[in-house]
Amino acid sequence: MVIPRRPQTQQNLKPKKEKMKTQNPTQEIETTCKELSNLRAQLSRRYETRLSALRALDEQHSPEINRLQERCGALRASLENLVEQARPCFARPKTREYHGITVGFEKARDAIAMPDETILVGRIEKMLPAAQGETVLDRSVRIIKQAFKKLPRETLQKLGCSFIAGADKVIVRAQAGDIEAIVQPTAATTITATSAPAPTPTTHWTTVKWQ
Repeated sequence: MVIPRRPQTQQNLKPKKEKMKTQNPTQEIETTCKELSNLRAQLSRRYETRLSALRALDEQHSPEINRLQERCGALRASLENLVEQARPCFARPKTREYHGITVGFEKARDAIAMPDETILVGRIEKMLPAAQGETVLDRSVRIIKQAFKKLPRETLQKLGCSFIAGADKVIVRAQAGDIEAIVQPTAATTITATSAPAPTPTTHWTTVKWQ
């Protein structure tokens, strides 16, 4: 037996009214503050975990790295001494390569011994043409803003300054330490074998010296 379907009337087609949840502005602000506070707590915990891991890695590897660094420096100095003693062997060619290490001699750049800067500036101004002197002297001038702002209002106006009244601005300030500012500078830091900086040589390399 087929039961006939109830015909749809205009009353049956009326959409159901949904209950709308509304919040006033301060309630919404409070809800967002709570969400931000929770996220900051998660960020702080994760950051502290990262710092702990980095400290553990540093404690584990730093002693051996320092020991190897010292050995490299001592062996490099010994190698330089051996090359110096074997100078006749490097007449031509002046350099040789062994196991990825280049040894030998190369022409160092000429150095310039300069007198006291005050004396030298005076001599440049007297002896060189003005146009040429300007190319070697730094005469840059900048305004010390904090001191400038303390000048009398009348003086500032004469100098062409105008005054803009400060308006209220939005602030979002956490009462606890600013974990977001702490994390930001190190957010891009990663620990990889290729990102580790090369050890700084402890031996002396010839460079141009301005005395």
